[in-house]
Amino acid sequence: MIVGKSSQMHRYVEIELLKNLNKIDPVTYKVYRLQVKLRAYNCNNELLDQISREERLQKLDEAFKGIEEEYQLILKL
Repeated sequence: MIVGKSSQMHRYVEIELLKNLNKIDPVTYKVYRLQVKLRAYNCNNELLDQISREERLQKLDEAFKGIEEEYQLILKL
């Protein structure tokens, strides 16, 4: 149960950060993007470590785009 609550808290923090994020500032946006990708990697590292580095980076980029879209939808509610 604690793991789930921790994951929910991370997602909540990421949504709040996105809400207040200045996407025009490339450094700030990159730090945010890397933070989200790191959480996605940590949740899936056993599977991701079985594929090549290039594929892993591609999968994490795809995951970030999906997560960001999901967060944008939540923020529109």
